Amino acid sequence: IWIGLDSSRFDEFNPETGQFIHYRLEIENGMSAFYKDDYGMLWIASGMTGNGIALFDKNKLTHTLIGNNPQNPQSMQESYSVLIDEDRSGVIWIGTIMQGLEKFVRQKQLFKSYKNTLNPSQVMSITGDSSSNIWIGTMNGLDKLELSTGKYTHYENENNNPNSLSNNQVISLLIDNSGTLWVGTYNGLNKFDIKNNKFTQYYHSDRD
Repeated sequence: IWIGLDSSRFDEFNPETGQFIHYRLEIENGMSAFYKDDYGMLWIASGMTGNGIALFDKNKLTHTLIGNNPQNPQSMQESYSVLIDEDRSGVIWIGTIMQGLEKFVRQKQLFKSYKNTLNPSQVMSITGDSSSNIWIGTMNGLDKLELSTGKYTHYENENNNPNSLSNNQVISLLIDNSGTLWVGTYNGLNKFDIKNNKFTQYYHSDRD
């Protein structure tokens, strides 16, 4: 378990031994998200500091900064990174503040940007389905990215429509074994019927 402490210090916690290992970056980077890949590298999203990604090698205790380079169109297009996740095919996705998603192509060591012009909002959660779609929870609704076309579809709360999203601040996403998409928001849980584009809303009751 990785725990961010401040803009440069973070810990690794081993639940089996109860021990902490302390680490520190040499820069003020921010700690909005962690992801450890299959190669043992720790990806650290910098959040509002705008440093992009710090790629940390825990064996060498060194890091490399990855961010936007105006001279390189294959670099990250936005350095304000807030979320890191990996899909079923092993592709690493980075959520940003305003530019949508960045995909890291490991074989070529480059980034591909999927800019979201429909909903330029902060990415809060990501998941992928079996039809090569990426679902993106944002501070302003739910988006579907079709990887085959690069097309975005936007879903949001509609007043007086119980089959719409319950709330536009989407903080968690899960696709279960049946292929159903579950959408957690600041006000209610939603079950989304992908085939029929219909939400079922669930709310907490004080009697629960």
